[in-house]
Order: sequence, then C-alpha cells, then structure tokens
Amino acid sequence: MIRFENVNKIYGENHVLKDISLEINTGELVCVIGASGSGKTTMTRMINRMNEPTSGTIRIKGEDIQQLNEVQLRRKIGYVIQNIGLFPHMTIRENIMLVPKLLKWTSEQKKGIAERLIAKVDLPVDYLERKPDSLSGGQQQRIGVIRALAASQSIILMDEPFGALDPITRKSLQDLVKKLHREMQKTIVLVTHDMDEALMLADRIIVMKQGEIIQFDTPVNILENPANEFVKSLFSSSQKTEISALFAEEIMDDGVLSVTMNSAVSEALSLMAEHKRRTVAVIDDKNIFKGKISRDFLELFSPSERIDEALLDKENIYVTVDTLFRELIKYFRDERVQELFVVDKERHLRGLISRQVFLDVLYNQFN
Repeated sequence: MIRFENVNKIYGENHVLKDISLEINTGELVCVIGASGSGKTTMTRMINRMNEPTSGTIRIKGEDIQQLNEVQLRRKIGYVIQNIGLFPHMTIRENIMLVPKLLKWTSEQKKGIAERLIAKVDLPVDYLERKPDSLSGGQQQRIGVIRALAASQSIILMDEPFGALDPITRKSLQDLVKKLHREMQKTIVLVTHDMDEALMLADRIIVMKQGEIIQFDTPVNILENPANEFVKSLFSSSQKTEISALFAEEIMDDGVLSVTMNSAVSEALSLMAEHKRRTVAVIDDKNIFKGKISRDFLELFSPSERIDEALLDKENIYVTVDTLFRELIKYFRDERVQELFVVDKERHLRGLISRQVFLDVLYNQFN
C-alpha cells in the first residue's frame, strides 16, 4: 500500500531522514515512535506531500506520489493532528463533511455520513449542529478523528493526536482508534512519542533515531527481541519482569467452548455459530483435551458426520496451566496463532488464551 524507496530528506547541513526504505501493508496500523528530532513526523508528512523528499520515491498502491496533484492527494488521505484543527465558525456537521464538500460529492453521496460517524464515537446526533467551542477537548478530538474518515479515505495519518489530552481522555481515544481500525480496516500511520500508546495500538512499530529506522516489527517481537540497547531502553525492565512471571492459568478464560469426540458436525457448527467463534475444543468423556476443530474445515463435511481423530488439529495448539507468559510469546509471535488452549498436567481442558487477551495483558502492563 505505502512504500518508501531510499528516501532522504536534507535541510541545509541537517540530514533529517537517511535512506529510508519500508513498506506498510494495506489495512495495517503502524505507529512511528522516536525522540524529538528523530524524523518521525517528517517521514509521515511525506505520505501526503506536506513534506517533500530530497531524494528517493514514495509510492501508494504502486503509484509514485510525486506524479500526483498534491491537493488531490491530500484530499484522499485523512489527517488528524494534535491541536485538532476544527474550524470554529463551522458546525460540527460542516467540519465533518468538509472534504466530501471539497470533492463535490452530491447530496445523495453525502447523505447520512455525519450521522453514522458521530454515532461511532458515542456522541449525540444533535451535536452535529453545535459549534466546536461547545464541546470538550476530548469530544473535539473525536470529531477530528471521524472527520478524517468522512470521505472514505483508505489512508489516515495521525500526528501525535492525543498528546495534549488528559490521561483518561487519552485512553478513551486510544480505545476508539483501536475499535475504528478493527471495524473499518483503514491503513493508519500514527506518530507518537509514547511507547505505551504504540504497544497498545500498533500492528507494527517503527522505532526511529536520528533519521534512521532502528527497528520495524510487531510489538511482541520488539519486546522479545529489541534490535539494540536503544530499543531495549524504551521499556521498563521491572515491568517486563513482572509480566514474564505470569502463568497461563492467571490470564486464561475458563469459559472455553468444547464438544466431545463422536459429536455430530452439526452440533459443533451450531455451538460456534451461537458464540460467534471460528474454532472449538474437542474433548473425550473424561474432559481430556484431544485437539481443536475449525468451522471452515467442518463446513466441508456432512452435518450428520461424526467428529473423530482424523478431523482434529493437534499441532502447537495448547499449553499447560504453569506455562510462563514469556513462553507464550514464542507461540503468538506466529501471526497465524489466534488462540491457545490451556490444560493441566493430566491434559484436562482448563481454559483458553486468545491472541487478543494475550495482547491486552501485554499492553496493559505498559499503561
């Protein structure tokens, strides 16, 4: 989706960005972190050509953005900044619908957009007719976030969007961005100086120092395998020790779904549909864990067929109750692993750790 190819930025004698090459995938939320002067904002603002590279190429969907009209490019990319940037003389509705208006959307195209978006950030619809100064700072920033979504832009840039907010409001907006990203699958590039924020939000994190990318990786890999002492120093060793000492039993969900061997395929499918799950554990009549089975796989079989050993997935899918958290990292480092079942020493099924729970525990240790 977004590709930097040997990008440099030089201001006089100051080499702000040094031979940056990277690729951000479609639908990914990437946080860019580093100290002041590391080049993180300069690099991000190059995506919408608010900063121009001295050399190198930036492509969006394979197209060199230097060949595009910069105004039209910016209207296709949402932008959220720290000081919000709402126009005080406009109503909230007018602020939200500014870009669709500039793009000359028809009344039919614009119909209902403001109402749908303001509902996503849990603000009353009648706020649409208010002016920005009647809203709190946190409410205004919520409007700033959804304004960046109004024209269906596939890319959203966020430059320190929550930096000026109090901790409670900031956490609320972080949760909001995480929720909107999950629901709408936009490609989001978010600049922050706060590693806690990056850990909570990002699919991957770019760590920058003095114009260079030191590490570009998932939060789990950065925590477990920091590229150097600089990256390692961004985290508190005492907090990492505390999280490493957790046992699987302490974070598992004990309400795990299961069916017994020889159950009908239709029974397992109904259970998964009822609870909106894609997999279910399979146990014997003594609650011994035998494996798991997925909805996608079961749908290949007749509803009346019975579940037996041949249908089970048994590879790297369970841990014991006394498995330490630091050992769970090696499983969840694989993006394909979405859950781990938890068993006791006799292999009785005890619970489940989902990838989301694992990541929430990981991030909450740094908040």
